[in-house]
Amino acid sequence: MFVLALMPLFNQAYNYTDGHVCSIGPQPMSCLAEVDIECTRGEDSRRMKITRFSFVFTANIIIVISVLILIHSLAQKERRMMAKGADNRNQRVYSTQKTWQGIWYIAAFMISWGPWYVWQFFRITADAQVEDAHSAALIYILALTMPTQGVWNALVYFRPQYLKYRERDSSELKITSLCRVIGVRIPRCCTAEWRQSLISYREEEDVSVSHRESL
Repeated sequence: MFVLALMPLFNQAYNYTDGHVCSIGPQPMSCLAEVDIECTRGEDSRRMKITRFSFVFTANIIIVISVLILIHSLAQKERRMMAKGADNRNQRVYSTQKTWQGIWYIAAFMISWGPWYVWQFFRITADAQVEDAHSAALIYILALTMPTQGVWNALVYFRPQYLKYRERDSSELKITSLCRVIGVRIPRCCTAEWRQSLISYREEEDVSVSHRESL
């Protein structure tokens, strides 16, 4: 990817693209769409955009296919065990958990990269490289989704631990389980013991008030 980012520097492919950014594109912007306009810079910009898109798309497809292969292998293993007559509930639970983990990982991946694919498709197919390729709505969506890839990956990564703590400590608040997952000190007011002591204290106060009123 570093090499692909350097290549446009040597053939003047980095130009203003009407998206308030300097990116790969021709100059003037409509020179590839109109025959009577000669390109002064970035004649190979379309080829370079296709090359970059193909590289990123291939890498992303490999990741998605790897996750799907993992899910498929888990399903095959479970079917083989069932064919042998083994009633292993733990194995079924494990397979289900890992399958959903893979699905959530792919979903998080597509949330981050889906809008980028749409944007690059418009940029490659629109020679003029103006309104369609740089709509304000699409740019805002990209600005929100692309930087959050790490956040979505972290949520998927911590999800199994969070579910384990929720199952073990169902009486506690959800924020308590979240603090345990990320290793943050749990506030005393969020612990089940503190809440139980508060309830007991209030019950004792109610009994005391009732007793005084009876006197």
